[in-house]
Order: sequence, then C-alpha cells, then structure tokens
Amino acid sequence: MKIDPRTRLPRHNMPFELGLFLGYEFASRTQKSCLILDKEGYRYRKSLSDLSGRDVRAHKGLPSQAITAVRDWLVTESGRDDAPGGDSMVQQYRRFRRQLPALCRRTKRRASELTFWDYRGMVIAWLKNDA
Repeated sequence: MKIDPRTRLPRHNMPFELGLFLGYEFASRTQKSCLILDKEGYRYRKSLSDLSGRDVRAHKGLPSQAITAVRDWLVTESGRDDAPGGDSMVQQYRRFRRQLPALCRRTKRRASELTFWDYRGMVIAWLKNDA
C-alpha cells in the first residue's frame, strides 16, 4: 500500500473491495474463490492480518510473476489442462507490449491515455491477428 503524495493518506480501495468479497462469502456461506496478489510476500500481515491463512501470492512488482500467478490460479480453478504455460503467456504479453506503440499510432491514440476499454479492445484485436 502506498501513501498518496498529495493527501499523505493511504488508498484503501482494494483492501475494501476484498473485504466486501470475503464478507459476502462468509455471510452467504457459499464457497467463493479469489486470487490475492501483493508486491511483497507477507507484507499484508502488517495491515491486513485477517488474511493470515489465505494463499496470498507475491509478484515482486514484476508483470511476469503476476501473469504466471494469475495463469496458475485460473488453471487450478477451471480444472483445465490445455492452457499454455506461464512463460508462454509472458512472452505473448511482451510481444503485445512491444507492438502497442504501433497499434496506438494506427488507431490515433496514445498508450498513456488508453482507457481500460480501449486497452481491452486492442488486446482482443491483437490476439485475433497474432493467433
């Protein structure tokens, strides 16, 4: 969790949303599944000690480790055995990121100004052409 330099306060959006999710799971007595990622292993214990006993995965601020953690979790949850490995997905992600500036030029956009929806559309179009 970082301190906002302007307000000098921490941002709690993600812990709040995780709390809502876990609260719903508890109140509804339904088995839900979620992946919890953090930059550093066990850092959450300093501010969210109630997560102890959950499998929190550390990504060390590296997209490659976050991608692999998400891939592994999705494969486990879905029971699929045909998904490409983490290294393959990381390489595909890196190819996309290298080609993103050219994609933005073609669509008259700037990568720094892409909305989530714009970015999503570019990924989908790129995957169709890359596959």
